[in-house]
Amino acid sequence: MSSVPVFENPRGAYSRYEISKDIPLDRLREICEAERDGRLVLMPCKVGNTVYYPYAGRVIPKRITQYREILRKSEAIDRWYCLEFSNDETFDADDIGKTVFLTRAEAEKALGKEQGHDE
Repeated sequence: MSSVPVFENPRGAYSRYEISKDIPLDRLREICEAERDGRLVLMPCKVGNTVYYPYAGRVIPKRITQYREILRKSEAIDRWYCLEFSNDETFDADDIGKTVFLTRAEAEKALGKEQGHDE
């Protein structure tokens, strides 16, 4: 029997060692402290990922080319992703699951609902 804790996730079981083996201990400590302090932000996607838009009866894939943050005077941070072909075409993380989707299947399901085909 192993004394290493095992964690369950949607992709299967991983030991604590397997999860963190390539991350230096100082970096893990920094991440844990940021989490405890409420400073850790987990991004739903990254530059290079493809997202999907249901539009005009079809699903359009777009690649994320940039991630931007702006600190406003109110100390609120605006965060958004820029898409290929136009840095003016952006979306916010709050748009995920509403107007932009991380998988083609999710976008196709939304498109079906938009066209009146609830599944």
